[in-house]
Amino acid sequence: MTDVQQSPASLNAKALGPASRRIGALAMAFGLTAWLSLWAALSVTPWIIRANVSGGDLANVYAAPLAIWVAIVAVHLIGLILGVVAMRRRAGTGLGISALTMCATGLLGLALYFVATYALLPVIA
Repeated sequence: MTDVQQSPASLNAKALGPASRRIGALAMAFGLTAWLSLWAALSVTPWIIRANVSGGDLANVYAAPLAIWVAIVAVHLIGLILGVVAMRRRAGTGLGISALTMCATGLLGLALYFVATYALLPVIA
């Protein structure tokens, strides 16, 4: 009689342990944080730029928004990576997919925002 070995893909979700579910929850937390911070930054960035322009600080108009956008992209990328890792582990699949879609659509929306704001609007105006 031969021993049959099971592949890791055939394991059930409970056999993977709580660590897989924690990665899914962590990915979801990063996804929600990225989503909320993106919406907050979209509403705050014009005020920051207006405050710099009205204060006469034209040399550093885009310094604060650039720092905010870099931090938001970093949070989105971390959520995206954790979502992929959680998807590959079967226990965190649902949360991983949710985090992956939130972070991917957030990055896509951010890219479209930059194209529209800094490439299309100056040409139109």
